[in-house]
Amino acid sequence: MGEYVDQFHLERLLPNPEFGQFDDALNRGAKVTIRKTPTQLRTVLITGPYDETWAYGEHPHVDQALAHAAIDYRMGHIEDAYRIGGIHYPFLFGSTGATSVLDSYLLRDCAVSASAEDDGVVTCELAGYMPAPGEDLDAGIRFIQTAEAECFADAVAAVLIAPKQFDLNDDDLLVASNA
Repeated sequence: MGEYVDQFHLERLLPNPEFGQFDDALNRGAKVTIRKTPTQLRTVLITGPYDETWAYGEHPHVDQALAHAAIDYRMGHIEDAYRIGGIHYPFLFGSTGATSVLDSYLLRDCAVSASAEDDGVVTCELAGYMPAPGEDLDAGIRFIQTAEAECFADAVAAVLIAPKQFDLNDDDLLVASNA
C-alpha cells in the first residue's frame, strides 16, 4: 500500500478486491467510474480510451461490484455476465446500507472516477452534492474533490479521506482542494 493509509484503514475506506486489475486497465488508458444506480445497485465501469466497455461489475454492495469488474476485466469483458445463467447473479435492487466509506459516499449520490496520466500517476475524482448552508438535505451545491496517487487504491483512499476545503466559483460549483 502507499503513502496515504495502511492496509487496515484502507479496508475500512473501500473494499479490497484485486486492485491490480484496475491499475493495469488505467495504465492502458482506461477510465474507471464507480456510481450508484437509481435502484441502489453499485456499478463499476471500466472504459477504454474510445469509450468502449472493457469491464463492468454491479452488485448491491460496492466491494462485490469492484470484484465483479476485476473478474470481468481479467476475462476480457463478458457481455451477458448478468443475464440469467450468466457468471453473476442479476440483482434488481441494491442495498441502502453502507459497507465502507466509499459505499457511504455512493449512497449520497456521489460518483468516483479515476484515470491515469502518461507518467502513471492516477487521478481520482469524487463528485456529488453537499447540503447548502441553511437548506434542507434535499437541496445542495455540487462539489468536486480530486486527489492523485501512484495506484488506484491509494488515489481512491486519498480522495475519500482528504481534508476538504471548498471554494464557491462563478458557476455555483464547489471546488475542493487538499490543503
